[in-house]
Amino acid sequence: MSEKILEKLTEVIVEQLDVQSEKVTLDANFYKDLGLAPYDLDDLDKVEFVMAIEEAFEVEITDEEAEHFYTVRDLFNLLLNKESVVELNIKRELEEIKRQQQREKIKRQEEREIEIEKIKRQEQIPKEIFKFLRNQNIQVPEVISSINNGEIERIKKRVEFIENSIQEKKWEVNKFKKTIQNLNEEIEILQAELNQFL
Repeated sequence: MSEKILEKLTEVIVEQLDVQSEKVTLDANFYKDLGLAPYDLDDLDKVEFVMAIEEAFEVEITDEEAEHFYTVRDLFNLLLNKESVVELNIKRELEEIKRQQQREKIKRQEEREIEIEKIKRQEQIPKEIFKFLRNQNIQVPEVISSINNGEIERIKKRVEFIENSIQEKKWEVNKFKKTIQNLNEEIEILQAELNQFL
């Protein structure tokens, strides 16, 4: 950051004071080396120079500050400090915006949960259905629409069908397990009988 500030400051000094860039060193004195008259509110050259600095760096330099920079280093340090303050303020503002956005997000989520619970109580809809809606990130208006067009009832029936199908398949699996167990027992008996003849 400091290198960019110094580079930009050098460009402004060269342009405003009409001097060679080689003359613009940190120790160069504005009044002795760079031809700037001592600061005076009536001195348009100095006022214009300060205004050019303010515009280039988007900062505000007070009259007191303008009176007390003598070398390029003085002005550079002043700008460096102001840039640091600006960056710090921006960082703080961004952090506050982030916190505010987080608070708003939590508030919206809480309001959504309250609305869903309210609808849930009013319509007496099973919690499994609302869990499904919540998992699908379906918004409250969509929930209301789903209630009105019968989508909730369709989902409920589908859930019941799936649960019944699972139970039937489990029953079939248990039946097959029992059949396999019986067949294994028969195989063992036959194998024992076969061994008697071998």
